[in-house]
Amino acid sequence: MQVVDQSGQRAVLAMQVIFMTFLKLVTFGRSENINRQLEKMKEEYKEISQEDRL
Repeated sequence: MQVVDQSGQRAVLAMQVIFMTFLKLVTFGRSENINRQLEKMKEEYKEISQEDRL
């Protein structure tokens, strides 16, 4: 079992989402890889947020 600081992990993922969104805007969404990474990070953020509520 792994002990994880959920608030810290959530903050890191939030910063990643912000950075990837900015990068997506800068590149005008041309890179499909950026879109996939952004969606993956958003899903991880949602999962962690849901775990915090439980």
